[in-house]
Amino acid sequence: MARFISILIFVAIVFVISSINEAFSENKAKKEKARYEASLSQELKDLRSKIFQNYYINDVNSIPSKPKVIIFKEGKYGTEIFEEVYKLLPEYIKSKDINVVNTAILYEHGEKVVGEYTNGGSAIKHYIDLKFVNLNTKSIFHNKRIEGGNPPQSIMVKPGSHQNGYGGRVSNIEVTDYIKEFLNGVEY
Repeated sequence: MARFISILIFVAIVFVISSINEAFSENKAKKEKARYEASLSQELKDLRSKIFQNYYINDVNSIPSKPKVIIFKEGKYGTEIFEEVYKLLPEYIKSKDINVVNTAILYEHGEKVVGEYTNGGSAIKHYIDLKFVNLNTKSIFHNKRIEGGNPPQSIMVKPGSHQNGYGGRVSNIEVTDYIKEFLNGVEY
C-alpha cells in the first residue's frame, strides 16, 4: 500500500511539473511573438495585413513592370518576412523602401505522399509553392511548385514500424534561382 501511495505521489508531482513547464513554454512563446511583432515597422505590419486580408484573383497578365519584391511565409509567429530567401535575391529586385514594394511572393512549404513502404510507412516528397502577387492589382500573376528530391525507393526498418521516408528538401538557393529566372524576363 505504501508503494502504491509513493507511486501516486510521484505521478502527481510529475503532472504538476509538466503543467508548470507547459504554462512556462506557452508564456515564453507569447513573449517571443510579442517581441517579434514589436520589432516590425508599422509600414511592414500594414503591408502584411494588406497582403493577407484579401484573396487574389489569378491574372497572368498583371505582372508589374520593374517588380520590387518582398517574400512572406508562415512562420513561428504567423506570417513573417522570409529573410533567408530575400537576402539571396539580387539588389535590383529588392527595395530599400517598403512603400515601393509592388510584388509579394507568398512562400509555402508542403509535403506530399508519393508512395508506401512495405513497413506501412509513407514515401514523402517536400515541395515549395510560390505565389507571385501584384500588390497594385491584387492579383496572382504566377504560381510555381518546386519539388524536392525523391524519397528512397526502400528503407531498412522493422516491419510494421510505419516509419516514413523523406526526399530532399528544396534549398533556398533553388527558390532564389527560380525567382531570378522568372523575373529575368521582366525589363528593369
